[in-house]
Amino acid sequence: MRHWNRGKKTVRNFLLALLLVFLIYASQGFPPYTVRGICRQVRHDYLLGELEPLYVQRDWRHPSANRYERYTTVAARCGETYTIFRYADGLLGSHRDWSDLSPVFGEGAVCVARGGKIYAAGPFAEAATAVAVVRAEKPPAPNGNVECREFTLEGERLAD
Repeated sequence: MRHWNRGKKTVRNFLLALLLVFLIYASQGFPPYTVRGICRQVRHDYLLGELEPLYVQRDWRHPSANRYERYTTVAARCGETYTIFRYADGLLGSHRDWSDLSPVFGEGAVCVARGGKIYAAGPFAEAATAVAVVRAEKPPAPNGNVECREFTLEGERLAD
């Protein structure tokens, strides 16, 4: 061990660096890198069956003045149960985006608005376009009045 040559020292340092990366990854709770891994984590967290990803969208968001964050939004199904959830992508894998609190579930179909977009998942095999009626409400005023407006949005199908 005293007389290691340069090649052996390089291999030793490389293996130590790999061990350090693994320990950091393990300390983060083994976050998933792939969409299948994200679906597997949601499946285990909410005691679902096998989740089949239907639609995946990756977006860049600018939450602060000096950095961008990448997000993965997934619409998936497990039998007749549909869900939509979002994960924040990072160097050490994807982490649940708690700004949206939790996944949205629906029996037969599900619809949710996130980041200025409306996502809908369900058995819409023959649909080419869609019309959504959105009702926006403000919290009740101290006098009990609720201010609300309805908007009609038209969209087109992006994926099956």
